[in-house]
Amino acid sequence: MPVERRIIHLVATVFKRINNIISQAKKQNIGISGAVNEDLLTEDAEKTLYAAAKKAKEEIENCVLVNEYDRIFSKVSEIKPAIDSFFEKVMVMVEDDAVKLNRVSLLSYIKNMFAGFVDFSVLRH
Repeated sequence: MPVERRIIHLVATVFKRINNIISQAKKQNIGISGAVNEDLLTEDAEKTLYAAAKKAKEEIENCVLVNEYDRIFSKVSEIKPAIDSFFEKVMVMVEDDAVKLNRVSLLSYIKNMFAGFVDFSVLRH
């Protein structure tokens, strides 16, 4: 079953925003590790997003094992409410460098979950 246009639009929208923040961080020479330090997650929205992302990552790995690649895209729609809440309630580029790095790393963690399946450079919304 081909991936629905709605899901492609959703993926494009989510990852454009994530890419913009990661690009901004790179311009500020923030070394993005992709590793998230749970002790630095202080806001409920970022804790919720990280929990949703970890669950989605596990499910994506299971989809790959059984060659159900179309289901991978649906994982974006499942975690989108947590992503939206994160963007609405959490300031990523804060003054505390450790917290800023951790929040950018959280976004990088999400992006990297889909990097093997999505060519972010061609996504348009």
